[in-house]
Amino acid sequence: DFNVGDTVTAKVKSIASYGAFMDFGAQTDGLLHISQLSVGYIKDVSEILKPGQEVEVRITNISAE
Repeated sequence: DFNVGDTVTAKVKSIASYGAFMDFGAQTDGLLHISQLSVGYIKDVSEILKPGQEVEVRITNISAE
């Protein structure tokens, strides 16, 4: 189970123009929005992330969808 505020390791599943879809395991996916990737402007998510890459992320919102 995950809670808002948790820091977890997630794997990049795919890249979109607005962010990256992340795999948290246990059939749980999430979206890492482009605005959350850096303090500065990012033109293209793929400049920062690649599919299959593992990154540490902090959970800021959970929905039951």
